[in-house]
This record gives sequence, C-alpha cells and structure tokens, in this order.
Amino acid sequence: MLYFRGVKFHSVSKTLAAFGLIFLLVASLANGSCPTDLLLGTHACFTAFTLSYERMRQSQQKLCCGLDVETLRALCRAYVDAMSCVDGVKSQCPEEKHLDIENALINLDGAKEELSGLCSDDTIIENYAMQQTCLTAAGPGSETCLAMILERGVRQHGDERSGIRFLSMVQATTLDVFCRKMNSAISCVQRNVQRVCGQQAASLVPSLVRPMVRYSATCNSGHSNHPTKWPFLLDDVSVKDDHPVERGITQSQLEVCPLEVPLQVLGEPQRSYSTDAHHFPANGFINGTSLSSDEE
Repeated sequence: MLYFRGVKFHSVSKTLAAFGLIFLLVASLANGSCPTDLLLGTHACFTAFTLSYERMRQSQQKLCCGLDVETLRALCRAYVDAMSCVDGVKSQCPEEKHLDIENALINLDGAKEELSGLCSDDTIIENYAMQQTCLTAAGPGSETCLAMILERGVRQHGDERSGIRFLSMVQATTLDVFCRKMNSAISCVQRNVQRVCGQQAASLVPSLVRPMVRYSATCNSGHSNHPTKWPFLLDDVSVKDDHPVERGITQSQLEVCPLEVPLQVLGEPQRSYSTDAHHFPANGFINGTSLSSDEE
C-alpha cells in the first residue's frame, strides 16, 4: 500500500476523482445547463459531506457524547452546502428531471430531517460548544442508555459503549416499537445529561441523538414523512424479552433506563450492538465508491 504524507494512496486518488466531478458539475451549472449524468452530478454535491461523514465515523467521541465541535461544524456546513448544491442542480434542470435527482439521494433516506434538525439552527452548535466538555463527562452514561434500550443490552466483556455511531440503522418489529424505543433512549440520555450537566445541556439531547439513528425524526413528526412500508421490518422473527440482569446490566442501570421490548440490529440480530455495515453512503457518493480509509 502506497502512502503519501500519511494518507493512503487510494484515498488520494478517490479524492482527486471527486474534485474532478465537482469541476464538471460547476462547469455545467455555470453554462446554465442540466448535467448530462444526473447521478454523478448530484453525487458531486456531496463530496465534502462524504469526507466529513468519514471523520465523524472515525472519531473516538460520538455526537451524543462529546464529539469535537469543529468536526460537528464541518459536517453541518458540508450538509447545508450539499443541499444547496442539489437545489442548484434542480434549478438548471426541467421539472421532469427532479424525480431522478431525488432518486439519486437514496443514501439520505431516513437522514434528511434528522440532519436538518441538527444543522439548520446555528444556536444548537454554539450551545453544544459550551457544553461539549460536560457532555464528554456524561458520555459513558449516555452510551449505556443507547446500548441498553436500542441494542438489547451492553456489549460483552463489560464494554458499555454503544455500537450506534452516526446515521446507523436499527431494526424493529414495527415502526411503533421503533419509535417507543427511540423516545425511551432519548429520555434516558436526557436524564443522564441533566444529572451531570444541567437542563441547558439536556435540551440539546434530541437534536444530538436523532442523527445517530436513521428515521428517528419520524417519531417526532407523526410518521408523516415515512414510507408506507416500514423498511426495517423483521420478517418471521420472534422478539422476546431479554433478561437484562443475566446480561450483566446492574439493577441501578435498570432503574435509570428500564428495558422494554428489545430491538434487533440490522444485519446481526444475534449480537448486542449495532453495526455500521450499511453506513452512509451505502454505495458511495463519489462515482459509486466510498472514501472510507478502512478500505485496503
């Protein structure tokens, strides 16, 4: 594997290819024309966001639990710019092409409202900057909430860090079960943060936790923005109550975050934590490839 100043060579190549796509898109829009390839044209809008997403995914701290505020600023700036870019593409294309443009954003399914709720209000990030240190201190308790309520208990070997990171997908038997668990998780994190940091920090929790789980904002909007069919339905799977004490969860933890019907995690129903196997972007925004530095 070749390295260039500590960066994997294939990542540099992909980044250069991505900027090539941006150049073509800018040239097309400057000429007042609709991009010939709508898929590539739309994906080019998300170059910076894809890079910011990878930084979020690789960060030791999570959005709920003390993520560096500059990483959060960069992500939100990239997301707002990306959506503005998409609007620019639409403005140069006839209306009959708009559906094709929306279809190219399939990797944003279950993420638009969650990200907009976080990034559309600058005061959220400014308040987060003031609370970051305390949110970090409250992080272990917040992660326990997510692990217990959304992931059927803590990880093995006593590791209580949640596997849910950012735009993760959690599978449930029904949308109602998903929303009940999601709301319980948010409430649990809020109680933990309020105990450690106070009410102002606790008020940030819904905006911070929802982007960690796809479709979570659906539960805050009366299901009006959700597809007719719940996409993560467990088919022919019987979900039974766990025995949390046997799984290493203490009675004091149960009193803070009581378990209800457990959820199973997409792709690995027998494991006790989430997986980012279907992480954003699932197929990549850059010419069908991911910019993840994990690739070999």
